[in-house]
Amino acid sequence: MKSISLFSSAGVGETYLNEIGIDVVCGAELLDKRAKLFKHLYPESNIITGDISKKEVKDKISRFISEDVKLLLATPPCQGVSSVGKNKSQDQFLEDARNFLIFDVFYFIDNFDFDAILIENVSKFLKMSFPYEGEMLQIEQLVTKKYRGRYKVKTLNINAQDYGVPQSRPRCFIKLFKQDYSWP
Repeated sequence: MKSISLFSSAGVGETYLNEIGIDVVCGAELLDKRAKLFKHLYPESNIITGDISKKEVKDKISRFISEDVKLLLATPPCQGVSSVGKNKSQDQFLEDARNFLIFDVFYFIDNFDFDAILIENVSKFLKMSFPYEGEMLQIEQLVTKKYRGRYKVKTLNINAQDYGVPQSRPRCFIKLFKQDYSWP
């Protein structure tokens, strides 16, 4: 399976994908230093460096999305909703532009035919409400409303400490997958 990774950072989220047969054909990262480390770790992958909210960056990423790219990975920045960050209320969430980068992920979902999408963030991301079509919707409600009929939507919270990591590191995952697929 081939995939695209948005908000790749240095490529930590992609660490074992090649071992299970997933080839990351392109990553996208804002910061040059992180993009260089991604390229060092994944020399066979392409990396696009730049602000994903800009059309020219979206266009560069899009050139790598062929019909055989079936998985989209997206790990938008968590600083705007992190429990240790400055933003603690819904009003503060709405003032932080980083929290709206999820809509740039929607651009790719809307314009390409992925079989599966995995979005990862801190658990508090599920509690933030976004303005969408005149309503304030939590991300699961928004994604379900936007992609109902095209994808099944499943959310889950996982803590790394439950998998042998010696720290509490809760994360939320939003899985979107085609109606005829199963994703246990």
